[in-house]
Amino acid sequence: MSAIHASYEPKSVEFERRCDANDDGEFGKTSSISGGSSGGAGRDHGVDRLGEMVEEYAARHGQSLKVVKVYAEVDPAWVQAKLDQGRVHALHPRLPYDADTPARSLRIVAMMGVEAFQHALDLGADVVLAGRASDAAIFASIPISRGFPEASSWHAGKTADCGAVAATPPKLDCVHVRVDESGFEIEPMAERLRCTPESVASQQLYESADPFHLAQPSGMLDTTDAQYVAVSDRAVRGSGASWTPSEQHTVKIEGVEFIGHRKGFVQSIRDPAIVEHFDEWFEDAMAVAFDRIRQEQGESVLDQCHVRVHPYGVSGTMGGWEFAPPTAGTEVALLAEVTAPDAELAGTVANILWYNLLHHPTKYAMGYVTLGVPYQRPIMDHGPVYAFNTNHIVEVDDPLEPFRFIVEEVSGR
Repeated sequence: MSAIHASYEPKSVEFERRCDANDDGEFGKTSSISGGSSGGAGRDHGVDRLGEMVEEYAARHGQSLKVVKVYAEVDPAWVQAKLDQGRVHALHPRLPYDADTPARSLRIVAMMGVEAFQHALDLGADVVLAGRASDAAIFASIPISRGFPEASSWHAGKTADCGAVAATPPKLDCVHVRVDESGFEIEPMAERLRCTPESVASQQLYESADPFHLAQPSGMLDTTDAQYVAVSDRAVRGSGASWTPSEQHTVKIEGVEFIGHRKGFVQSIRDPAIVEHFDEWFEDAMAVAFDRIRQEQGESVLDQCHVRVHPYGVSGTMGGWEFAPPTAGTEVALLAEVTAPDAELAGTVANILWYNLLHHPTKYAMGYVTLGVPYQRPIMDHGPVYAFNTNHIVEVDDPLEPFRFIVEEVSGR
């Protein structure tokens, strides 16, 4: 069996290239194919879009396939009922959550574990197209269903979930993983790549606040005592992980809500008189700009808007978490964003902010200040904006409860 991480919406030609690369012309027949988090967010639309690509492929190559689609979008009413039962619990970081949050959510998806993939395969799937899923579960489901230990299977799944990112140099490519009773071996399929103990161990850091503990719907993977040993110049063996089953099965839910319309702009500062005294200039420039916005649009206008200016070259990436001592570079780029209830207000506030920053003076130089502007029409429309409002787990009695399974026979003959 093969597993792919389909957390993107590829062009049809790219999808077909990957299908061809994964078998010898009998896609979904010589081995079952499982894909999860279709489309990126794992929405129903992503599953259906990938399904269309499978249909196109089957028609082009004259194949007949049994496709099992696993949908992960959940009804806000289902979440509301669980909330009323006290079965919804916040994860870190804790987001404000109340009785109205589910109804405000534009989309809510549940993250499936191995059980959904195993059920789809039990239905006879040649191809499994799943919505939001644990990356590691896509891969761990196969060896677990074959009776291999959960510790080895989950450890292998976590290591393989980004493919050859666990190799060196890290690439978006494929790996071959062999799971056994006490561990696994991983080797890149491209001859130009190789796995090392360091590259494999470092994969445990990816998207992990804790590199030694991976919480999953059905339990916890602990790699505290894991060892990674080279077994050839290209392959590595991982072993020593442990698995603790959960007393209560849970699924993570993720949701978003509409927060407004966003407009923004980019400006650049090259004048050393400003760059060398940037913090002083920036604080004064923002204060003056905010005063002008209030004067022109009313005292309460900034209560309706979210305004941020990221100074790249100073602390644009880390923001308040920046730990390096401040140093004067050659230039600074300002990336500004204004989010407001409607596009018109966002544009008005962004224009006032843009103009006031553009010509804000400095006492360290004479003359008229003008910042660099890369675009002739400086204000960029980012359209509607959404924010995460749900980062929680839900207790379920049945691991398959949140998910819907549709079996389709795709015939290209």
